[in-house]
Amino acid sequence: MKMNKKGQFFLIAALVITMLAASLVTIYVSSSTQRESDAPRTLAGDIKYESMQVIDQGVLQDADNNKIKGQLEVIADSYAALNQDKDFLIFYGDGKGGISYIIYDNVQTGSVDIEGTSQSVSVPVKCKSGADPIRCPIVHPNGDGSVDVDFLGNKYTFEINEGQNFYIVVRFERDDEVTVAQQ
Repeated sequence: MKMNKKGQFFLIAALVITMLAASLVTIYVSSSTQRESDAPRTLAGDIKYESMQVIDQGVLQDADNNKIKGQLEVIADSYAALNQDKDFLIFYGDGKGGISYIIYDNVQTGSVDIEGTSQSVSVPVKCKSGADPIRCPIVHPNGDGSVDVDFLGNKYTFEINEGQNFYIVVRFERDDEVTVAQQ
């Protein structure tokens, strides 16, 4: 029996071409996750970026401070609604006595147990400049051009310079670990 070498060659060539085509078509699936401890830092950066855009636009359009504060509060409200497990301190001022802050402190009100899975329930408490000082932290102006703000048991010092000042603190607590990002 005589073997047909030409047929074997084409059969091997067809297998090689098929394998090359299959390897080129293969889809590589990957996913990346963000470490939980980086989330407050990233969130603080995002809020600061958007807020600085609002402040810059307000300065370029010669808007008054009340309009800028109102737009900053809209941004803060949106982020607080999306990130109810984090506490925020947003501090804004122009260095000429117009200092404002917005605080979102998520107060845990209890827990809900659904089929053996316990979820904590928290209610955001919003504080603004001029609000009840018993419930909201107090701003302490220093004589050296800085301001101290008491936020959730910690004191933060912000330098107040002439021009637009913007600072943010994001605090995230899970189990016994607390992560704080300040920008």
